[in-house]
Amino acid sequence: MAVRAGTHAQPARRRASLRGLLGSGRRPADPLTSVLDPLEDMGWLVLPGVDTEAGHIEQVALGPAGVFTIESCPSGGRISVETIDERAYAGPRVRARHVEAAIGRPVTPVLVYPYAKLSRDVSRQHGVTVVMARTLAGHLLRRRPRLTEAEIHSHYHQLVGTLGG
Repeated sequence: MAVRAGTHAQPARRRASLRGLLGSGRRPADPLTSVLDPLEDMGWLVLPGVDTEAGHIEQVALGPAGVFTIESCPSGGRISVETIDERAYAGPRVRARHVEAAIGRPVTPVLVYPYAKLSRDVSRQHGVTVVMARTLAGHLLRRRPRLTEAEIHSHYHQLVGTLGG
């Protein structure tokens, strides 16, 4: 299993909200970090910049609801989730399977559209959860708890060890 992360693998830190950055007329350097950082107070850990044999994963989020690979698509405007090319889901699915193999636990791939208005706030398409950035945190927090705090930390450290972080 070859997956790597930078030495910066650590729990998420607080930053400015995505809404504030988008409202300023400029795009944040990493909109996913802005959305995921507040989850730290609710028992979530985030591992940024994970490289696998199948490619780069922007974030791996571990929390009470489970383990999620989170990647973004830069497309903007109004998008109907039914019209997204199904090939867009292949990479996130494969990369999630690499993380799954590393920890021996199911991993949910998530594709986030930070700059688009989707036809549905949350959608499951071809095995990938599709959401807008503004609905990502709420979606993760509404999911049924599956992991204890000890399991979250165990999987996190297992990934950091596997990834060489």
